Amino acid sequence: MLISRSVGALAKHDETIEEIFFIEQHKRSLWRKLSFACRIMNRYDNVYLLQPNSVNLFFAAVCNAKNKQFLSIYTRRWYHGIFYLTADGTVEHGKKTLSVTNYLKLADRSLTWQDSPKHATKPLFKPATYPAILDKPDVIRIGISIAAGNKAKTVPPVIWKRIIDRLADLPCEFYVFGAPDEQSWLDDITALTVIFLMSLTSSAKSLSKIFRGRFPGWIVISRLIQAMSILPMQ
Repeated sequence: MLISRSVGALAKHDETIEEIFFIEQHKRSLWRKLSFACRIMNRYDNVYLLQPNSVNLFFAAVCNAKNKQFLSIYTRRWYHGIFYLTADGTVEHGKKTLSVTNYLKLADRSLTWQDSPKHATKPLFKPATYPAILDKPDVIRIGISIAAGNKAKTVPPVIWKRIIDRLADLPCEFYVFGAPDEQSWLDDITALTVIFLMSLTSSAKSLSKIFRGRFPGWIVISRLIQAMSILPMQ
């Protein structure tokens, strides 16, 4: 499985994954890309492409697999068509279609999200210890992602403001997951709503950098992957 380091902690605790490659290690230079392409070229019978950006499309295209199924997104660039010529099948992903359903359709066109409920890890990984902040009684825990993976499906700040206002009377705690490069998107949200920030250190083993504001109940976790090493998933 070729994935980003941002979900590495999830993958390492999933028994359905036999081998993990991190894209960050193999896209740094042309030499690294070519070396990795040669490494995976004739190793697999089935290739499923879930995130068809330029680099991922290249790696999927060079694989000499018997069955290659690619997700086709509405933001694809014109030259991506060259890589799609190597696919045995494609699944069209639109603005109003569920990602999970389309991922499953890569393996079987008859499947939907109801046939395979989402899970964080299999089996579910439950850390022995976790931050005391998660032990608060009588609160409603809500986990959200700053970005949706593409800008077209990312919830705009004005909508977050509306959601916050609607839930203001309830004892809610929001766990905001996002990568460091999404800080600007979080800044757009805080421009509308002053929030209480609590971020994890890069090792996700202790809490640090507490910023106080007028809206308690927001916890911002710097990296979803890193946080998974200590946070129990429900």
